Amino acid sequence: MSYFAHSGTPGDKSDWQELPVHLRETASLAAKFATSFGLERLAFLTGLFHDLGKYDPRFQERLTGKNIRVDHSTAGAYILRGLAKEQSRIHGVMAELAACAGADRNIRRTRCAPQ
Repeated sequence: MSYFAHSGTPGDKSDWQELPVHLRETASLAAKFATSFGLERLAFLTGLFHDLGKYDPRFQERLTGKNIRVDHSTAGAYILRGLAKEQSRIHGVMAELAACAGADRNIRRTRCAPQ
């Protein structure tokens, strides 16, 4: 099965963006922007995981026009948060910022969404 990040022409998936391509391109672009402040690896991971929830079959149905609400950013934020526990404090702060920027209101115990 192919997974898509963005839809295009209804019924013709030739102009739809495949999800793995979107994630890699976003990761590369984020890393490029973060090079100037030395956090390209973290930015790459953040870009790579930012839309991980789009692998949810319900999100894929949404792309075909079904009126379904799907939280597609929280899954990646949880993974980043887990990785951040193994990294330095700055990486933890960056993961928190990524969660806030992604409007991940479902994540508990963050600086942007305290319990």
